[in-house]
Amino acid sequence: MRSVYILLALILCLSLTACGESAGNVGSPDTNVSGSAPSEVNQQQETLNPEYAATEEPVEETQPQDESPANKEVGLLYYESDEIIDKFFTDYNDVAELSIPANEIEAGNMGTKANVYIDDLSLEITNAGDYLAISMGCATENETTKLYVVYRDVILAMKSDVPVEEIQRSWNEIHESGYLVEDYDFEGISITYVPARELSTGTTSLRIDLEIPLNE
Repeated sequence: MRSVYILLALILCLSLTACGESAGNVGSPDTNVSGSAPSEVNQQQETLNPEYAATEEPVEETQPQDESPANKEVGLLYYESDEIIDKFFTDYNDVAELSIPANEIEAGNMGTKANVYIDDLSLEITNAGDYLAISMGCATENETTKLYVVYRDVILAMKSDVPVEEIQRSWNEIHESGYLVEDYDFEGISITYVPARELSTGTTSLRIDLEIPLNE
């Protein structure tokens, strides 16, 4: 009988030991009730609960650069079809007493020719390749005022190192005889002066022609 009690006691001890080990496994930090690993549980929580989701920084959109004329340096283009003529007008207006607005410049009968008409003043500018041909005219009563100013400033635009006194001297010399003057040389510029003339058919036009070398 005593041996039966001892056997029962051993069975009870073994049972208690087994239950203790099972309880230890249930409380292990490596697993949860569902048997899923902690990382899997966290992922599920992040999906179900927005508070666990990673916060993404908003992507700043790059705004297109403003291409308005106010943000760009835009040079004034006087004559689009010929760079030489365009440069002439730019240089002329830089020094001119009587400037020529861009809207007063008209295209000639070819791309290398431009015309200007301002009141009684007329200008014809032609890029002849080796030289710039400029023909100017106005009413006779404005010859010594308006036409001289344009004559002087055209030469200054093309030859900025020429003194104004020398330009005045050339003007006086081509007018000295009062008659037609052809191929007058001034600082390499060929000048032709055609004075106005009273004829039976009317008055001829006053004109001064300049041929200014471009390759000097």
